[in-house]
Amino acid sequence: MTPRDPLCLLLLSLNLGACQGDCPEGFLRDNDGNCIQSESDADTDADADSDTDADTDADSDADADSDADSDADADADSDADADSDADTDIVWEDDFGDASIDTALWNVDGLTWGSTGDHDYEEAAGVLLLEASAETSGNTYGGAAWASTQQSFDDGDDYQIGFELDTDASGDCISIVIVELAEDEEPNVEIGGLYDHDIYTETDDRRQLVMQNPTDDPIRGDYTLCIDGAAEEAYLYEGGSCSGSSIADADISGLADWHLRFLVTSATASGYSAMSTALELDDVVVIRE
Repeated sequence: MTPRDPLCLLLLSLNLGACQGDCPEGFLRDNDGNCIQSESDADTDADADSDTDADTDADSDADADSDADSDADADADSDADADSDADTDIVWEDDFGDASIDTALWNVDGLTWGSTGDHDYEEAAGVLLLEASAETSGNTYGGAAWASTQQSFDDGDDYQIGFELDTDASGDCISIVIVELAEDEEPNVEIGGLYDHDIYTETDDRRQLVMQNPTDDPIRGDYTLCIDGAAEEAYLYEGGSCSGSSIADADISGLADWHLRFLVTSATASGYSAMSTALELDDVVVIRE
């Protein structure tokens, strides 16, 4: 309500009629000369104030909901990342970048028979290199070299063992094999009768995954050995994951203290030329799922 107008009060006191002055828009003059807000405009203003307050409250609620949703999404992402980390665990990895074979991870060895046979293993140029060779001879001579994981995978857990290979089997054979080793045995107990390839025959303590002959295409690229601990099965996949169709599989039930081995052999005999076989291993990653 606006203050009283002195002129209006004078007119009223002399009974000269109502005040003629204009009230602001939305106001009316009462009998006392006061400008009062009309009821319809008051209701309209009240409604407007109410709407404004409601809009403000709604915006505030929306902002609160948005913040809550953002926090919930962030928490969910964080939980998902934590679950993902909990589901997988990198046990060890080796990129062969320090030019020194890590004997805590690898058991490397080899053998040679005959005066012209030879073998070698070394970490160089970012790979683990296994080589076997034999020079021309009138007798059967040759060599072998291998690298086995120090870790045994018979604990019942699921594993992914990823690795990269490049091979040349022109001199004899290359093998990827699951092999059982007793703690007091040397790796070369698996080598015997090399010339007739007894080492590639599946036995009670050995499961052949891949054997590459001189006439086969080279083994090149990324591979993943996937171990199902509960089912006691191992599957070899081409590529970086356990998906698609496996290129080899092995029943690992009954094996104890078993390891993954990479093996190269080479041999020559009377009437044959010099032979050489090589395998380059790189980027090995062992993940426990």
